[in-house]
Amino acid sequence: MRQTSFRLWGHQFVYDKDELTAQLTESGFSKITSVQWHKSRHPELCNLECRPYHGDLIVEAEK
Repeated sequence: MRQTSFRLWGHQFVYDKDELTAQLTESGFSKITSVQWHKSRHPELCNLECRPYHGDLIVEAEK
């Protein structure tokens, strides 16, 4: 049901942390970490979000 409702908005898939981590690892990414809203290991990426926070899954990874 949830996947269907998101597809109506044009999304193809909704990831949870485990699935996103698996996909990133399979694609060659490393240093996969969850970060808080408006936070980052990279100062230039902090406070870039312009939409209100809604419990989003935010992940950083390096390739």
